Amino acid sequence: MNQTLPIAFTERIKKDFGQEAEIFLASLNQNPHTSIRINPFKISSKPALEPVNWSDNGFYVPHNSVFAADPLWHAGAYYVQEASSMFLEKILSKFLPEYQNPLVLDLCAAPGGKSTLISTLLAQNGGFLVANEVISSRLGSLRENLTKWGLPNFWVTNRDAAFWGKQTALFDVMVVDAPCSGEGMFRKDPQSRSQWNEDSPAFCANRQKRILEDALPALREGGLLVYSTCTFNQNENEAILTFLEQNGVEWLQIEIPESGTTKRQNGFAFYPHKVKGEGFFIAVGRKTKGEQFSNVTNRISLPKPISFDLGGLELKEPWFGCNFNDKVLLFNNDSEAHYNKLSSVASIDNFGFHWAEIKGKDYIPLPLAAYAKTYVAPDFNTTEIDYQAALKLLRKEDPGHTLPRGFHLLSYKKVPLGWIKSIGNRNNNLYPSNFRLIKSGFEEEVFLLDLLYS
Repeated sequence: MNQTLPIAFTERIKKDFGQEAEIFLASLNQNPHTSIRINPFKISSKPALEPVNWSDNGFYVPHNSVFAADPLWHAGAYYVQEASSMFLEKILSKFLPEYQNPLVLDLCAAPGGKSTLISTLLAQNGGFLVANEVISSRLGSLRENLTKWGLPNFWVTNRDAAFWGKQTALFDVMVVDAPCSGEGMFRKDPQSRSQWNEDSPAFCANRQKRILEDALPALREGGLLVYSTCTFNQNENEAILTFLEQNGVEWLQIEIPESGTTKRQNGFAFYPHKVKGEGFFIAVGRKTKGEQFSNVTNRISLPKPISFDLGGLELKEPWFGCNFNDKVLLFNNDSEAHYNKLSSVASIDNFGFHWAEIKGKDYIPLPLAAYAKTYVAPDFNTTEIDYQAALKLLRKEDPGHTLPRGFHLLSYKKVPLGWIKSIGNRNNNLYPSNFRLIKSGFEEEVFLLDLLYS
């Protein structure tokens, strides 16, 4: 690890932290902690691993874990997420139940850690997620991670904050994990040190204010705002909370876990010398002024539900499929209501969940039909495969199983992984090309989460 920290940064830390500064700075040159958050819709038992104190589904794993070699990671059975940022779960678990069937905006969503967390909580309590990312090159990873997570309660968008601000009082909850100077990542990503300079915090603070000022009108009066950064700088943290107070946000209080978390003004700071996580800052507030609800002017009827034969793969109530431009799109009553609320900014085609393609008289299953199986389609006949066959499926090779003609869903350790179509003497691998595993050379099975199955 590069041991060099920016001089201006170390001087500021010494000034801000006094006697703690030495141990604080030393912690940035230690090995980072590695943590995962399991998908409770795919893994029902808790692993015998050290838990993250503030997350029901968060656990620490060995620092040298090779996730790309684990088919369960590819299947959306767990997400590799920095432990400090999982504190969002504690906040939303407390306040989300106050909102009935809430519409949530994750404004800066890529690569998807917070979005998959939000999606899980909404699936348990009701609601719908708009996962937005302004940088187009990051959309692919966001959409892939949410699709593999397998909970069809999201819509991925590529809009800036000003666009959403024009949709007045549209959202009940807004999460803004703001772009920042990245000081909290100095241990986990040493390259971020070279990208930092003395002017970075001030530049980022001005950008954060612009983003929040642009986006805030989209949050209704009484709506919940969660603001977070991965930096230690007070100009990007406490000063932004003061700015938001001046714009009608009242900060809410929450119990601090006994974990070394530090209360800072109206937010919570995570310092790497005090917690098993990286640098993080988060606060939660309620908007006290603005419009109360968005007026829905467009009421659009969905295409009529259709029945379709996908080899026994049937939808579980209250889900239904609609034919739109030769695709079976998935909806339920809640998602239909959210679509009507979003109809001025969304078309049916990019809003609905693509379940199958229609080609002549055939229905071709799409990835979500595999990843969401445990949630909406539990009765399809699956074939369990071993580790090497799973790697072949992920590489878009023939997994090598002799199966009757037709579509087959393959699973690894009982977690659905992807589709093949048997045509007799061989199998067509339907694993998405853009999800394909490029790496090779994995010779031994990875037992990272074997404790889940013991």
